[in-house]
Amino acid sequence: MYTLHAIVLVRPAGAIESGELTVGSATYATAAVESGGRFSPFDVSFDQVVERLGDLPGMFCEPDGSFVWVAAGEGGETVLPDSKRENDRWQLDGQLTDRNERLLSIELSGRCPPEAFDRLLSVLGWPEVPLLFQLMQEGVHLGEAEFRRWAAAER
Repeated sequence: MYTLHAIVLVRPAGAIESGELTVGSATYATAAVESGGRFSPFDVSFDQVVERLGDLPGMFCEPDGSFVWVAAGEGGETVLPDSKRENDRWQLDGQLTDRNERLLSIELSGRCPPEAFDRLLSVLGWPEVPLLFQLMQEGVHLGEAEFRRWAAAER
């Protein structure tokens, strides 16, 4: 299960692993992004992402780009956060941000299984589109592999 609070961005071509983040006994390679550089938007419109997110079972997406995705259980029924089935319970909250009508980033928080995370990222064009993740509390960027390791870690 992933636990996260991060912003998902298109990885700039010049981003390189250059530092470290230590959390408990784990160390993660951080990515350096050109100072003052602007992130490029995704090659998908804000409205397309809102529409695609709305197609996911258990997803509730508002036209302003705010959303909540609640676990879908067996048979596609929605499993609410107060479910007694602990392994079925998960929820992601998010906010889409756009620039010139194209999606710039998604802020995500909550917890979900890796398969659900992959499904959400596929709405953005992943795995063809390389991603970078900005950790909100730590204020650093991680590449995808390091982010997944961080999100899966016990904290």
